[in-house]
Amino acid sequence: MSRTFLYFGLIVSLVFAAGAIAFGVARGTGHDVGLFSGSIALLSGAGSVFYAINLWPRMFQRETPSLELLLSHYPGPVVLKSVTAKFLVYAVGAVAIGGVLVSILRDDPPPSILEQVLLGLGILLCLVGTILLLVASVKGSSLRLSRDSLEVVALRRPTKVRWHDTSEFTPSTLSASAHLEGTVFNNAARKKSRFSDYNSTIFDTYSFTTHKELAALLNAWRARALQDNACSQNDDD
Repeated sequence: MSRTFLYFGLIVSLVFAAGAIAFGVARGTGHDVGLFSGSIALLSGAGSVFYAINLWPRMFQRETPSLELLLSHYPGPVVLKSVTAKFLVYAVGAVAIGGVLVSILRDDPPPSILEQVLLGLGILLCLVGTILLLVASVKGSSLRLSRDSLEVVALRRPTKVRWHDTSEFTPSTLSASAHLEGTVFNNAARKKSRFSDYNSTIFDTYSFTTHKELAALLNAWRARALQDNACSQNDDD
């Protein structure tokens, strides 16, 4: 995401949060009004924190070691952890969206049967999403680098990829409209993707500010690992 977009999103979120609070105060303290305005304020507040995390990530995490320092710990293992605060922000956002859907469901006159079913499904998805995000914030996500492989652990489920099965790592914009970025690469142990030049993606930056920094670390670590592997094979020969 560009910093211009992030600043714009932060300002809009703060304005919506202030507007929702002002609306709730002006319209009174009725249950439905309070639920609706409170949910909008909560959602806008979560959006503000989300944009703040992306603008100033070091405010919400421990200081990230430099690339040189991390590489000095080769062959590791070195473990990088994700910023758990963002999972809490997403959980708050899911709760807020669920609150808005509940307020619409309780509207007078009530929605049609089809609309009630769709709203109910939306509320259920928000509930499930909130639970998963809270679990993720507690258990966290991590990236483990060793001589032989990289290992991504999410919800305590490890995914290991050997270095000689990976291509170079590239920072990429996955969706320009959604401002979604990631670090992409090809894993020789997996089938090729029909829709992309790469079949594997790392979505988190693991305490780095950008995916460019993460890709630089992974490529440097991969180069050392492949060099060590080639040297060991020559020694065997």
